[in-house]
Amino acid sequence: MADNDSRAGVRYSTRDIMAYVNRVHATHDAGLKRAFATPDFMPAIQVGQSEARMLQLLLALARAEKVVEVGTLAGYSALSMARALPASGHLWTIEYDPAHAEVAQGNIDAAGATAQITVEVGAGIDVLPRLVPHGPFDAMFIDADKSNYHHY
Repeated sequence: MADNDSRAGVRYSTRDIMAYVNRVHATHDAGLKRAFATPDFMPAIQVGQSEARMLQLLLALARAEKVVEVGTLAGYSALSMARALPASGHLWTIEYDPAHAEVAQGNIDAAGATAQITVEVGAGIDVLPRLVPHGPFDAMFIDADKSNYHHY
């Protein structure tokens, strides 16, 4: 429930509470751990462990098979979401920065998810039309430069 404090940015959780939630609710295996540990040259802006687990749960509940993500960064959320898909499912993730896409592809390869995740490099507005033949899609997660998505 939102209140004046939460709207002003007051946090109700502590680091200890979040560590407990992450340990119990949003554990990492080696692939997720690697992708979560972004290199120093990348901004620390990826979703958190609990948010990634929530994305998994939502996709599982929706029985999603085809998913598009805009904003790959290091591939952490892509790997998390792909884990909710059936073996025949696929996730296309779009990353504007080629250096970030390279890191993400390395993380995806190391996690053994290469067949299930396709990394597309470029601006979402340019790449999205190329993905249309793969649709219809069951879900889309936009976690990128949202200011440029007013075009849709």
